[in-house]
Amino acid sequence: MVRGLIFAGSVTIAVLALLVSQWTPPSAPRLENIRQGRNNTVLFLSCNEHGLSNVHVATAYALLERHPEVEVHYASFPPMGRKLGRVSDRARQINPSARSIVYHELPEDCHSWPVYTRAEKAQSTSFTLLVSAVLIQ
Repeated sequence: MVRGLIFAGSVTIAVLALLVSQWTPPSAPRLENIRQGRNNTVLFLSCNEHGLSNVHVATAYALLERHPEVEVHYASFPPMGRKLGRVSDRARQINPSARSIVYHELPEDCHSWPVYTRAEKAQSTSFTLLVSAVLIQ
């Protein structure tokens, strides 16, 4: 008896979920709201700390080495400039047709940003928070 009620309840919930999903509009953005960027262009944005930037620098290096047609832009803080120059030089040694990384220097250290400080307190250094902080500034 109890098993039958549980089964009937779960089937009812599944049917209701199916009906609700059919009545709600799709949440995908419309095509006119999507902004098309430049083809073969990548922008990396990171803090200058090694733990936060090494993955992005390694990815930029791999793109330069294996896909020389891609234009790589990197926005970060002053200490990253020399490191990105070395990465660009190394990629050109491996693949002479590789381009240099276009470096965009951000104005100050990320630790002074209020959003980054909140993320640190929450023990989460999310890349999304860093992007939000840059867009807010």
